[in-house]
Amino acid sequence: MSKKLAKCTLFDLHFFLSEKGQIEIEMSSVDPDVFRDAMENGFPEYEGTHKISSLLRYLNSMGNEIRETAKRYI
Repeated sequence: MSKKLAKCTLFDLHFFLSEKGQIEIEMSSVDPDVFRDAMENGFPEYEGTHKISSLLRYLNSMGNEIRETAKRYI
């Protein structure tokens, strides 16, 4: 049996249809600065910290833009 590796969610953007017929938008993300600090202190040998922090900033920016644009359709 293969060993399953642990993983965590860094970013989520969900659109839900409520029972009342309304669209609900939920976005959650790891804070890029908190991620960077945690990785630098807890796993300093990991070389991808800066790239992932930058990706989180980008995803948050795009997520906010999507949420704002979607409001025109809701």
